[in-house]
Amino acid sequence: MASELTVAERSRLHELEAQVHRGLTSFLEVGRALQEIRDGRLYRATHTTFAAYCADRWDFSRQHVNRLIRSVGIVNSLEPIGSRPENEAQARVLAGVAPEVRREVWRAASADGLPTAARLAELTARALESLPPAEQREVVEREQNRLHHEAREERERDARRLRLDAAHALLDRLRKVLAGLGDEAARGLDLLGRLEGWLAGLG
Repeated sequence: MASELTVAERSRLHELEAQVHRGLTSFLEVGRALQEIRDGRLYRATHTTFAAYCADRWDFSRQHVNRLIRSVGIVNSLEPIGSRPENEAQARVLAGVAPEVRREVWRAASADGLPTAARLAELTARALESLPPAEQREVVEREQNRLHHEAREERERDARRLRLDAAHALLDRLRKVLAGLGDEAARGLDLLGRLEGWLAGLG
């Protein structure tokens, strides 16, 4: 089940978990740390899936984790604007509009200080209403297509991660079987190491 982490990976995982623990009030730091843990598969020593890791380690639902990670991209799309959302709810409201509209909404909403999610939702709706109907449809369709595309990519990434995790679990079992064979298994262990290297390159 478990796949060993290198010393560097184990060290990085501890750093990232500390960021998540410290940053439970900072959605952006948590989202970035979770994204790196997910993308680097740093959960694999203790869990077969990222979702299981998040549920066991942080008591986070899959939906909450996805929102936190998605908020990183939303906040990044606002830069180089000076201020940025303070919580995931503010970022979530901005997810429904194209990045160019998002920046304008954020700029307008934060002109008088840090806006609430409700204020952002109001300005987002106003921004869309101010467009001619054809452009409104175009913006909505473009954003829906983008969200569908992101969701499809996320499902594909999750499926790929599950396949890689299953392959690593099988490799671990095979290593244990080969290790029990003694000297006769040296060639098998060598091939197993090469296969692991190849799988690591895919991850």
